[in-house]
Amino acid sequence: MKNVRKIFILGGANLFAKTIIKYALELGYAVKAVDLIRPSDLEGLPNLEFFLQDFFSLSDAEAIKLMDDCDSFIYAGGVSDLSVPRKPCGKFFYERNVLPTGRVARLARRAGIKNFLLLGDYKTELAEKNISLRENGYHKEPYIQTRFMQEAIANFEAEPLMNVSVLRPGVVIGKANKSILEAHIDLVKANKKIPVTKGVIPIISADALAKAAIYALELEGDKKTYVVATSKISYKEIYEKIIEVMEKTGEKTLVEKTFDDLLPAYEKDMKITDNKGLEHGISQVNMLRTMTMDLSLKSDFDLGEEDLTENLTEMINLYLKGTPVKAKKQE
Repeated sequence: MKNVRKIFILGGANLFAKTIIKYALELGYAVKAVDLIRPSDLEGLPNLEFFLQDFFSLSDAEAIKLMDDCDSFIYAGGVSDLSVPRKPCGKFFYERNVLPTGRVARLARRAGIKNFLLLGDYKTELAEKNISLRENGYHKEPYIQTRFMQEAIANFEAEPLMNVSVLRPGVVIGKANKSILEAHIDLVKANKKIPVTKGVIPIISADALAKAAIYALELEGDKKTYVVATSKISYKEIYEKIIEVMEKTGEKTLVEKTFDDLLPAYEKDMKITDNKGLEHGISQVNMLRTMTMDLSLKSDFDLGEEDLTENLTEMINLYLKGTPVKAKKQE
């Protein structure tokens, strides 16, 4: 904790970044944030320096100068497995998740940063420890491999002067994170009978994730990974809430399906995707496999239990009805 005084946050417009900026300021830390968009609710806050800048377009010297008065760094960059790039997808995820992380960590070390926090993905935890998924090659999926590489390159670039810790959070449930529900909402819209599996996923609010991030920095651990989650939710509960918010309770019904029931449809979708020259970072069959499993996780930090029902409702409403985002764009 003694080495955490001023935190550099790469990003500032997304849900996690905005939340952690506000939380860090509440705790008395100074914050410097860089993004292409400055949300209106971050304007005029004391102890916050917000730069409208494309960080990755800066030269090494410019980036180092921007960071040189900070002692800690939080990086939540990269893309999720929701992206479906052209084949081979491994190259896509490598270029967006691994290479930028390596450069950022290297420059942070050269700028004198002492503690570096990387926001990872709970799926890497599954790939490490879930025997059933490993038996089916989940840990070899391109997206998963590049997430492991992202963690590794941050650790190696940091040596020997900078501590690196990684958060592996559950799915962040919050109003501005609506994209994670897109496929589920579209499925409900398109069908009167909605197939649903028995799977369960770990979840966490942006507020709890912000607390975990600051705590991880304060611990000043090196080469540490922390799983963080405050609750769990089943796919059945997600679909029930979507139907409720859509006010279609009397028109839509859920039909329980197993892995074997849905496998032919997912294999067909794999062929369609392949014919389009596209590839998922996690194969459709392994995606389906995870959707039939209880993936709830025990958090490494005691963040308490959260009821995220209201947060989920806000996410669904935002996707269905849309809410304008007030932000100041770079001129």
